[in-house]
Amino acid sequence: METGVLLQNDNGKLLISKDTIENLVNGVAKSFDNTQSVTTRVIINSENELIIFVTLMVLPNTIINELSMNLQNRIKEVVKNVANLDVKSIDIKIKNITTAEEKKEV
Repeated sequence: METGVLLQNDNGKLLISKDTIENLVNGVAKSFDNTQSVTTRVIINSENELIIFVTLMVLPNTIINELSMNLQNRIKEVVKNVANLDVKSIDIKIKNITTAEEKKEV
């Protein structure tokens, strides 16, 4: 489904919108101290699996590989726990390294 994931059970239906998933992922990414200016895009494939693209800027002295791995693991865990959805992949793009003085976006 283009607008979100439709889940059904004996009691009815639940639609989890792409916006909801993107906001959830943004919240996870922004909870990491070294991340700034986070944007997320979600694609839902025919098996209701999520393909997540995260673009962000990081602070100087960030160990990018470590941050990416921790971020991917945490996003997968939170999406599974909160929405009971499977994440097929999480692609992270580091847009830039920002200065420590720049204010963290909320």
